[in-house]
Amino acid sequence: MKEIFTRFMMAVVGLMMWPCISYASPVSEEGDSPEVTDVQDSGCTSKTRGSSSPGLVLTKEGDVVTCEINGFVANCGVDYFDIQPKYAQGKYSPDSLFLDIKPVIPSYADCTCPYNVSFTIRNVKADSFFLNCWLFTGMVSFKESDQITLKFSSELVTIGNMQFYLYKPGQQAMLYKMTDAKDDVHIPSTISYDDKDYTVASLYMDGLWIREMTKLVIPRTICRFGDNGEFKNLLNARSPQLDAINVESGCPLLSSVDGVLYSADHKTIYCFPAGKNLTDYRVSDGVERIGIYAFSNCQSLKTIRLPESLTIIRPGAFAYSNNLESIYIPGILSRECIYGAFTEMTCTPTLYVPESEVEYYKKGYKGPVLPIPSSDQSLGISDVNQNTGKQVEHYDLQGRRLKDKPASGVYIENGKKRVVK
Repeated sequence: MKEIFTRFMMAVVGLMMWPCISYASPVSEEGDSPEVTDVQDSGCTSKTRGSSSPGLVLTKEGDVVTCEINGFVANCGVDYFDIQPKYAQGKYSPDSLFLDIKPVIPSYADCTCPYNVSFTIRNVKADSFFLNCWLFTGMVSFKESDQITLKFSSELVTIGNMQFYLYKPGQQAMLYKMTDAKDDVHIPSTISYDDKDYTVASLYMDGLWIREMTKLVIPRTICRFGDNGEFKNLLNARSPQLDAINVESGCPLLSSVDGVLYSADHKTIYCFPAGKNLTDYRVSDGVERIGIYAFSNCQSLKTIRLPESLTIIRPGAFAYSNNLESIYIPGILSRECIYGAFTEMTCTPTLYVPESEVEYYKKGYKGPVLPIPSSDQSLGISDVNQNTGKQVEHYDLQGRRLKDKPASGVYIENGKKRVVK
């Protein structure tokens, strides 16, 4: 029975230390990237489990951060710790430090004991960054001191129709679940619990199940997406009436343009709300990425016009938007994303791409692929629907231009599928 209990406790500990996923991208100059060195562990410091919570001490000297974890409790059979801390410089969000620590246990023993582990991160330029580990999530700052001491603790609490994880060292909270809300929903920037105030700093997107929501307001305090660190748009599937997402000014992670959710730097579009009643939408100039499920379940949309700056379309970006007829892609996408960009689509809108890209798109897309008409290129694709006198062009379903309008059959006329019987 003791062995079963020990294995059960170690399984729980293992889940608590599940690896964290980065939401930031390394963008350092070559030779200047943060690196982890001097990884050490103390071995078992005592055969009896201590009563205090594990703690973390961060010390910064210049661009070198030393991390010491004291009192990490694990089974006495630990051979060594597989320590894989990562530091990522933020391209779409603040710099981030991720702690991934796994005890390697070749044979379980009938006891637990505390361990001390440490490592050094070099080339850390920022004085503030987002810390993510198994029992602490939040911003830390060396601006007032060169050493930070944290005691790990967290608690899941319910306040009204919302559940929050409270990360007590930094007095920050993650919105974990919200249900039974209607119409206009405003996520709070701070909450109070046991006479203490907590800043709502992150959102767990999987927890938002609000079917009757029509508008969502995100506070300026949000600086991270929940546990997995990446925005995967599930709002459209769960909140089909949502027609606007607004972000308070000053948010370091997110912004909104006419009710559409973008990253703070406007380089990524995260969510075009499913209930937004537009048939034709042009993504803002300067956008480089279309996020996961960004245009999913949008039944009103017929045409999407992407900017020349776009280089990446994430999987499922147009999933289940059943009435799409055309997507204009005037820029050059990264080759590695083309095959995954059009997954989970239940319709086959015509793709309009640069003439040099037509054959390449045909290899990874099952629907019609046509060159962007010359009239669209000269006018700018935002003006396509305003040009009532432009030349009418016809193509077959294989993308070949036709000399004349077919007398029968199926063909493409200026981006729209036509059927003549």
